Amino acid sequence: MHIPEKASNLKMKEFPQIRLLIQGEPASGKTTSALTFPNPIVIDGDNGLTNFAGKDIIYYPLHDYDWVIKYIEKDPTKVGAQPNRRDAILKILREDSLKMTSEQTLICDGWTAFQSAFDFQTDVEPALTKGGKVDDYAFWAKKIEYSEKIMIYLCSLKCHVVVTCHEARVRDPNTGQLLEKSQPLMQGKFYSQMKRWFTDCFRMIVEETKDKTGKVTGSEYFWQIKSDNKFDAKTRLNIDEFKVEPHFKVFEQYRSKV
Repeated sequence: MHIPEKASNLKMKEFPQIRLLIQGEPASGKTTSALTFPNPIVIDGDNGLTNFAGKDIIYYPLHDYDWVIKYIEKDPTKVGAQPNRRDAILKILREDSLKMTSEQTLICDGWTAFQSAFDFQTDVEPALTKGGKVDDYAFWAKKIEYSEKIMIYLCSLKCHVVVTCHEARVRDPNTGQLLEKSQPLMQGKFYSQMKRWFTDCFRMIVEETKDKTGKVTGSEYFWQIKSDNKFDAKTRLNIDEFKVEPHFKVFEQYRSKV
């Protein structure tokens, strides 16, 4: 039996890379659940770590324009420097993240901010037609190229990856019923192929807890790991439950038994 000399064997991996996409509504617990992964480093695009002030969390303050200018510009003091968050994201993935180990987790919080970074920078540097007009076709082509480049970087990392994103829901204006299944919130055609880059795709669920009188006493948070008529999930987990506790420990079954 021929075994290629340069090939790898999964038997040698104690814990294969997890690339998890978590989508859900704002303040539904996406970031909190992502931070249960081992040794997280966060690309904070949404300034969503306010609740974790004082905690030992390493992060890139992508929302901080002064930090972005210093990180991306060779001469951050130059007049008119723009906070190029688009290229800052690519630099983080291209340079820093490749050095992360299999015992760490890169959290991209969140995908909507990554898309906004592209939109903002493209407005500053628009592609033009030969006639000098803004080339709208080039915008969408470059946005897909940018999104795919990010995914290729994420797939090449040794560390685990968690990407959080808001979700889009299309409802009937009269009945309020969902017309389509929930999708990651973004413009363009890339969202339809986005899930193929991930090993697992979950949805955050928040449910009210009530006492015997029906009074609301709090909330419970879950990952939806099975598909239904509202959401198409994706997972390699061998679990029968529709929803699970939103914690990294559910992935322990991936750990090598060798």
